[in-house]
Amino acid sequence: MKTDRWISNDNTTLTADDHVPDGVLEISKGSVDVKDLIFADGTIEFDMYMPDHGILGMRLRAQNRENGEALYFRPQKNYDTSSDCLQYMPLEHGAFE
Repeated sequence: MKTDRWISNDNTTLTADDHVPDGVLEISKGSVDVKDLIFADGTIEFDMYMPDHGILGMRLRAQNRENGEALYFRPQKNYDTSSDCLQYMPLEHGAFE
């Protein structure tokens, strides 16, 4: 979680303190990409906070910005009855399938 590992459009803040020594990456708008990371097997663990509404997503197995997979989180008050709080989509040639 070092700032030089992320590609952003100046829309992020990285903070660390005694309680969170690895840091917290706050994205105000847009997207952030991690540089030079090859991730084969393992667990991706993160905490997220979204004020009131919004969508948080991540690209996985990305070959480039137009090909990969997307996983979106849409927190809702009625999450126990809502069918679209979590969405997976393949991305090919810039289009979701």
